[in-house]
Amino acid sequence: MKNNLTEKDIKTINKWAEKYGIKELKINDKEKNFNLKQLCIFNTNIKYITAAIFKITNLKSLSIYCNNLNRLPKEIGDLINLKELSIYCENLESLPNEIERLTNLESIRIECENLKRLPKEIGNLINLKKIYIHCENLKSLINEIERLTNLESIHIESENLKQLPKEIGNLINLKELSIYCKNLKSLPNEIEKLTNLESIHIESENLKQLPKEIHNLIKLKRFDIDCPNSENFPDGIAKLINLETIYIINSNGKLNLQYLIRGIVKLNNLKSLYIDIE
Repeated sequence: MKNNLTEKDIKTINKWAEKYGIKELKINDKEKNFNLKQLCIFNTNIKYITAAIFKITNLKSLSIYCNNLNRLPKEIGDLINLKELSIYCENLESLPNEIERLTNLESIRIECENLKRLPKEIGNLINLKKIYIHCENLKSLINEIERLTNLESIHIESENLKQLPKEIGNLINLKELSIYCKNLKSLPNEIEKLTNLESIHIESENLKQLPKEIHNLIKLKRFDIDCPNSENFPDGIAKLINLETIYIINSNGKLNLQYLIRGIVKLNNLKSLYIDIE
């Protein structure tokens, strides 16, 4: 790939790196700078990132820890070889649409407390295998998530997320689904389509009903349900013959423990069982 870094870019990057103490970028050698594979930008005082950095297009991994940063340059979309992107920016309120050009991205981690929405363009990152989202003010997931059919792992934490899109059922290669959303009120029935799922963790104070279709997830090995106010447990748990671990917390006293145990005793591969029902 052609090195488009100019001497002016090098000076700009060095000046910015000197100001914020980013050692990896204090390099005057044009080729060494261009061929940098991994970059961590860690400084709570950073309020902007110079666009020249995104001419380092051989980057494979980029981590940004900047609590005072409230926007990312659109030029981040130029990092076409990027495979891992981690963003930890408390005051970041949006992501640039140009993120859709990161088509080689395999893993994205977003921990931004004030981020309220994800750009629908994330649906174009077709090589994504892992999504980790911890954004307490995130209110919804994009329907375009259905395009990410190579996803193997989803982790979501948000106090304001109340439901998942039914399109999540199209993620046929998903193996791990973790949801920590205390105000989540429902799960889509389409979850039954996730037939390659091996691990599911659901933690919510407001989820009262688990979809009966869960018993179709026959490859499940781990089943964690921390929903103290749930009023039912799906029929047919005995069909989940590959289950090795079950973890259930419920405190409203409405679950039928005797009925639940009748199904559990049929699970010959079960190695670990924890049930806390008050």
